[in-house]
Amino acid sequence: MMTEVMKKDMKEKKGINWPMAIVIFFSVVFVMNAYLIYTAYTNFDGLVDDNYYQKGLFYDANRDAAKQIGWGFELKFKDTLATNRDIPFVLKLSEKTGVPLTGATVVATLRRLATDKYDDVYQLTETEAGYTGVMSIPMRGTWEVYVEAEKDGARLTKRIKLKI
Repeated sequence: MMTEVMKKDMKEKKGINWPMAIVIFFSVVFVMNAYLIYTAYTNFDGLVDDNYYQKGLFYDANRDAAKQIGWGFELKFKDTLATNRDIPFVLKLSEKTGVPLTGATVVATLRRLATDKYDDVYQLTETEAGYTGVMSIPMRGTWEVYVEAEKDGARLTKRIKLKI
């Protein structure tokens, strides 16, 4: 049996409704986790190299083969780098001895490090100045030019980073 004083004290007590607070807390946590999982799955662009495990296993062998081939790569742009503009460029390839490398098949791929939406492939043309092409960079940020050169069965790749 409650006395009138106890009833009055209970009516005047204003505190946190702990069961409701716990339910609200875990509801917020659940909703935020669901949102993060949803955004992770809808924004995944699949930026994983093909055969990355095999590439890792043979990394040292590929690096040693590249040193034996000894080709030099030098990428020069004719204009300053800017977005949404065609920029001519020259890729100079040289033999181990420093002599310009001629007769190679060269492909350059412009890749954005954060996504594969803007990847673009350029087949380079051999000229007296070197291997030339025209590149258009759609937005500012960090980019990578992935160059693949092949001549007489020898193949070499080089990654060149660009910051715009």
